[in-house]
Amino acid sequence: MKELKVLCLLFLINLFQFSYGQGINELLDSANFELKRENYKTAFELYKRIDFFSDRNDFKWNMLRASYLSKNFDDSYLLSKNMLDENLFSDSLILLDYFAVSALNTENYDILLNEDYYGFADYESFYPSYKQYCLLAYFRQKKWKEANDLIQSLKTIKLLNESKADSLIITINEIVKLNPDKIATKSLILPGLGQLYLKDYKNASHAFLLNAGLVAGLFTTAILHAPIDGVLFWLTPISHYYLGNANAASELTKAKIDKLCFEFERILMN
Repeated sequence: MKELKVLCLLFLINLFQFSYGQGINELLDSANFELKRENYKTAFELYKRIDFFSDRNDFKWNMLRASYLSKNFDDSYLLSKNMLDENLFSDSLILLDYFAVSALNTENYDILLNEDYYGFADYESFYPSYKQYCLLAYFRQKKWKEANDLIQSLKTIKLLNESKADSLIITINEIVKLNPDKIATKSLILPGLGQLYLKDYKNASHAFLLNAGLVAGLFTTAILHAPIDGVLFWLTPISHYYLGNANAASELTKAKIDKLCFEFERILMN
């Protein structure tokens, strides 16, 4: 009787393990199918469920790929970091790309800059890409001196050609010269001056002429009618356009900085 109970218990355990294994396999097939269809977010959610219920490792690369391609950079950073910690990268340049881009997009800059913890420099095929990501980490933190020094260093050891290095330095110098607050102040001193500094001649002329006309209207109203009318005139259209032109200059500066930042990354990564 006791032996029968043991046999029944073993049968139930085996049945449970078989059903559990079948369920995980079906879930994995669904995740792989969604990944193949480029439904990366759905695929990643399925892989997360598998990861929670199973200690299997054969799907981890696909899980990382799904999280990265769905732009879930918090998870892709942790997954790629774990793979590197476990020495699972097997000279994979793609894993370096996933890890570095995820680190940059989650502002984990130090992991790229602190003494090459993972030894990327030991691999000849990794080193150029690794240093480019280091440069991008300096750039995104607005550490202009460090970025310029690294560009010069990469130029010296022939990891950046002279033309690309010069273009990157010029772009950084252009960004450094642009300060939204200072340019807005220029437009407060003289409407349109900020836009003129940005070489936006059309908006500069519009801002100057519009505000000049409004100021003339203000003084005419104050002189011909009464000072209080001039004050009321200031509180209606003129203050709006006068302050608005300074704000427009500031926003225009930010847009130009964003464009230059995009151009820097395009030049660097091409």
